[in-house]
Amino acid sequence: MLKTGAREGKSTALRRWISRMAAPAIRIFAVPGEDFLRSKGIFLQDFGLDTASNPREANVLVLAGNLSENMIQHAAIAWLQMPRPRLLVSAGSSLPDYLKADIKTGLDAESFHKLKAQLEKLLSSVYSDKPQPFEPGFISEMLDNSDDKHDESDDKNDHSAHEHDHDNNDSNGQDDHHDHGSGFMSMMAMTKDQPRSADGLPMDRNSAWFGPFFPGLSGTPAFKFTLDGDTVAAIKHAKELWPGRFTVEPGISPAELIMLVSGLNPYAEKTWQLLIKQLLKKSAGEQTGLSKTDTASLEKERILNHLNWFTNLGILAGNQWLEKRSSQLMKEAYANSYEKIPGYIQQIRRFKYLKHKLTHTGIIPDEMKHHACKPGSNAWERLTIKLSEIEDSVNWLKAEFSEENNKNNEYYFGTSCIYELDAPSGILKAILKIKDGSFEELEIHTPSALRIKLAQVLVKETELSDALLAIHSLDIHAPAAGNFRITTKKPTDD
Repeated sequence: MLKTGAREGKSTALRRWISRMAAPAIRIFAVPGEDFLRSKGIFLQDFGLDTASNPREANVLVLAGNLSENMIQHAAIAWLQMPRPRLLVSAGSSLPDYLKADIKTGLDAESFHKLKAQLEKLLSSVYSDKPQPFEPGFISEMLDNSDDKHDESDDKNDHSAHEHDHDNNDSNGQDDHHDHGSGFMSMMAMTKDQPRSADGLPMDRNSAWFGPFFPGLSGTPAFKFTLDGDTVAAIKHAKELWPGRFTVEPGISPAELIMLVSGLNPYAEKTWQLLIKQLLKKSAGEQTGLSKTDTASLEKERILNHLNWFTNLGILAGNQWLEKRSSQLMKEAYANSYEKIPGYIQQIRRFKYLKHKLTHTGIIPDEMKHHACKPGSNAWERLTIKLSEIEDSVNWLKAEFSEENNKNNEYYFGTSCIYELDAPSGILKAILKIKDGSFEELEIHTPSALRIKLAQVLVKETELSDALLAIHSLDIHAPAAGNFRITTKKPTDD
């Protein structure tokens, strides 16, 4: 029985038959995105599961990984937008009481292999005489606040109209022919307060969101675009979806800190885990430096990260070969097979149209290149850097090495220190503060924090399609879209 996604009505024999026939037609809307599932080795099409580009076209909502409270609330709104019958799947997510999952599964390929049969079974019986309503409290509060704002706006409008009438009376009708005499308002008068486009013409501006929940920018944070026709006038980063500040209890252990930090960016968990482990080794006065085993783990994650980036690029650029080939090579890389990657790299370098397109996209002014963290004055140069990094990583992994023994898995808090790691998306910088032998504060500076500022400059007065490519080329990771700060809970925080 579906929990809050059943369709109202009596479950007749005819309806059960129709439900069984329609059950295989599964369309999944994934949060935070299909690219996140790929980063976990989950390729929905391999399991016979199709995806939907928006909630209204989906009948299954998959919530994957650890999601922030704001992300879950946005997911609840997406759930409301989905037509019944609908199913909610929790894949490694901890959900609040108001959002009840029909299926709970693991965040791995084996669990998703079994998922289709579970979905079809539930979708074969979708009618209920009394389906449960979905009315979370925070949505009611949002609606109440919206009504209050509308009431205040109406009061202001009524007051301003009242004052306007007095002004007209005081003028003794001398200006009536301008605005009211014929009941006609000129186009110049109607558009005089509207913003001007680049060509000087006044135009209405519209807003559109891209990022999680909004197709067009997979794997990036949410951006609000202000559009002047099909030209981007400005963008604004929505910080609230992914928190950057955390408070922990005093006395947190190194192991607990490692677990917390590795989950901050679920797209690159191993990389962030290595970052905090090396930081703790330095804090304890031990010699830092990645073992060959750790380096292999880091380089494999770099390859997977970049291939995922190329998959999304293929979707944005409308290049089906790039999308499908990159996705296929990701599957092979998970199985430690890299033989076909050199040919793939050479093929991309021969794409003349893509090179021409990206060479003129996302051009960084010289005075802002320090925000990029890695060289690359345009989108094509940034693409070629990723290809070179994939080559280097593959060559390293192909070399034979022996795994070290007697690895120290114990970590301690020693002294305050700083450590940097060359992650797939750029340099990560961790700053640890220790007080009286206990953890006090940890700051992690990410390259994405600077790139968001850069993106706001790159996209101004560019066409929407070019702006999306420019932002994607910067490789801004959604969860790591800002700098992180973890502090101990003070007695006054209660």
